[in-house]
Amino acid sequence: MPRFVRRHENGNIEIFSFTGVAMVGRSRRNQVSIDDQSVSSTHAKVELSDGSWTIYDLESRNGTRLNDAEIKVGKLKPGDSVRFGKILVSFEMDEAEGGKEAKGGTAAPAVASKPAAIEMAPAPAAPAFGHTMAPFQAPAAVKEAAKAERPAEKPAAPKPAPAPAPAAAAAPVAKIDQGELKLRVLKDQVRALQNQRLILLSVAAGFALTTVIFLIAFLMQRNRALTAEHMRPAAEEGK
Repeated sequence: MPRFVRRHENGNIEIFSFTGVAMVGRSRRNQVSIDDQSVSSTHAKVELSDGSWTIYDLESRNGTRLNDAEIKVGKLKPGDSVRFGKILVSFEMDEAEGGKEAKGGTAAPAVASKPAAIEMAPAPAAPAFGHTMAPFQAPAAVKEAAKAERPAEKPAAPKPAPAPAPAAAAAPVAKIDQGELKLRVLKDQVRALQNQRLILLSVAAGFALTTVIFLIAFLMQRNRALTAEHMRPAAEEGK
């Protein structure tokens, strides 16, 4: 069975097994769900075509790298390293099952069962495609466990997608709050500019009114002075 294997620093191994066509991303609705913010909601697609596995990058935010080379489309071979965002996994496949898939062409999607030999502890039922945490096992033990698997009689109906985890929902909420904060700051700046404009207009209006009053007073004083000068010769002649 083909699978992506993620090896953690603490020695644990996270196995993402799949069949047929598998979507890879952070969303729980993907057959290969990787809970990391560097992985896009729908990051990549893996598909069995003409007896070989092909990986497609789905315009992801942080890109997909195959053996340290950024790709849009690439052919997968057992032992290849694939990086989704910051998450590094290796592509592995059982030889016996790989030969069957190569001869039979594209396999129909089926429910991936969890190998008993690599279980770490009892866990809740896995989603439609296997996702288990297990300690490292030798390749021989993995092959024997895969051979001991019983083939699924009927494909199980897809289960409803579980509600998003609080940790995954925290990042979008933070982005929305930050956007609202920026909008409020921008509105405050606009109000401040409007207030400054009103103050400047008020000062300019006051200055203009003062100038007009001063000119009117000056003209009235000048008019009185001129009238007095014209009246003075007439008064002297009357005397």
